[in-house]
Amino acid sequence: MHWNPQLFDKVGLFTSDPSVDKTARAVIMIRNTASDYDRGYYETSLSIGSPTFPAGWEKNSTEERVPGANCLPFWIVGWKAGLPLDIRCLMINPTWMNDHSFWINHDLIKVRPLVPMLKDIRKFLEAATSEIIILDFHRFPVGFSGRHHRHHSLVRILERELGEFAFPYQEEFPMLEEIWNLGRNLIISYGDDVTVEEYPWLWPPIKQMWGNKQTPLDLYTFLHECMVGAKFNSSHPGLWAAMAQLTPAPFDLLFQPDFSLRHLTHQVSRNLTQLCQESWWDKANIFATDFFLENNIVNVAIEANIKRAGFKLVCEKFEGSGMDSILDWEEEGFVI
Repeated sequence: MHWNPQLFDKVGLFTSDPSVDKTARAVIMIRNTASDYDRGYYETSLSIGSPTFPAGWEKNSTEERVPGANCLPFWIVGWKAGLPLDIRCLMINPTWMNDHSFWINHDLIKVRPLVPMLKDIRKFLEAATSEIIILDFHRFPVGFSGRHHRHHSLVRILERELGEFAFPYQEEFPMLEEIWNLGRNLIISYGDDVTVEEYPWLWPPIKQMWGNKQTPLDLYTFLHECMVGAKFNSSHPGLWAAMAQLTPAPFDLLFQPDFSLRHLTHQVSRNLTQLCQESWWDKANIFATDFFLENNIVNVAIEANIKRAGFKLVCEKFEGSGMDSILDWEEEGFVI
């Protein structure tokens, strides 16, 4: 057993997954306080023996082989101050080279491997069963040009990690009740039309409304035109994103030593919050900003959705009320 003694004050070894099996009990428990273990190492008397490899990877198995990391029956848990902080299993990684050939990029720059991020999304979906997630694959800047089999490899990974949560594509964007009733609260949009046609649970790419503007006023004007429909043209109006970012001018990076994207964001954030709150709350669909902690768009979005849902309910009740004007509801003490 190996662990970081600075992170944990106690570690335990299990032969069943304690995150699933709530009756599991540690077969070995080590406390870091003993000087013998202050290097984070302990050799047990247990043997792996000749285990059966999981997920169809046994030599003569007739099962379908499941890609990705799969656990052998040993788990180690690390605690700090009585709280379990980490759990790891003894695992096989028979497809790691393929799994780790896909990265999340910022344009041509690698940011982080894809599969660990997909596993994080899965954990959130399992924990927050009513939240609806939209996962958008909108560009493939490296390694996909002229190689359609790469799309199939990527989609197989998406299906393996998240397929059971994916809401199937339909022409009309579904009502929230439809998503919740089906129990599939993930929409995956994919920026390759040929691939989308082959997999019924992939959605067409989200239309991103980029203004490529260098001044706040130009950006606000562009976004307002998007909101009122002057620049909005999409066959899937339920999925479109207002890209509320300034675009650097070609020579900004060369001739402005203190230039940063954060500085550009700072120029627009405060007014974006006000515009969303006062003018765009009932028109926007997806609103994308950099450094979102600098604005209050998240809270505005939550309030707007509650407000829109409440107004829809008012309208439905009014239709069956027999009143001539929705304003007559004030006399009944109903406040909109």
